[in-house]
Amino acid sequence: MIDPPLQQVIQTTPSGEKRTYTDFILQAKSQQEQLIRWIKAHKLASLPVEYLVIMVNERSQVEFSPPKPPRAYESIIRPGLMSAKISSFEKSYNTEVFPKKDVKKLSRKMINKDASDDLDLLDRFHITEADLMKGFHCEHCGYIPLVKNGNRWICQKCHLQTENPALLTLKDYALLLGPSITNQEFRHFAKVHSTDTAKRLLQAQNLPHIGTNRGRVYNLHNL
Repeated sequence: MIDPPLQQVIQTTPSGEKRTYTDFILQAKSQQEQLIRWIKAHKLASLPVEYLVIMVNERSQVEFSPPKPPRAYESIIRPGLMSAKISSFEKSYNTEVFPKKDVKKLSRKMINKDASDDLDLLDRFHITEADLMKGFHCEHCGYIPLVKNGNRWICQKCHLQTENPALLTLKDYALLLGPSITNQEFRHFAKVHSTDTAKRLLQAQNLPHIGTNRGRVYNLHNL
């Protein structure tokens, strides 16, 4: 339940427990404003900054109170609409602000800034590890989880198939839970039941590691 007047989101879990979070749109607007300030502070060209709130869990039911929310809440969408929204933004902003080489400089500055901020995202947004959706996510539409079929993982929404879906999930883990991971932690986070399958997927990433067998720990810093 998204409650704009009270600036909150109320989640009802399958067990009936109610959890309260900060309004998604307020969070997105705050991040938008921070990015605009950061761009100005670095004396970069004025850039349009838009935001979207993607409800990745297709099984979730989203309701508003009152039923007709302000127009800003049209930015809350399902993954299937994301491509259309981005295309709409591209059509709205079709004038080049600065050359591609400057875009690369901006990208490097943003990456360096992101790497320098030691943020506990779970604590910042008042969520726990138990709240995180587990499983590989589709790199095309964002659907979670992918389903294993033979040596491939298949998206049940857009039917994309991949043999190695681990990279994006490991990046998520590094961002949310920390810069190192074990086989057991990977299996739990990615919903991989086989130790050997998890080992194969982890080794395919050529990650630096220490230890052997069950004690092996993979370093995710360079992802």
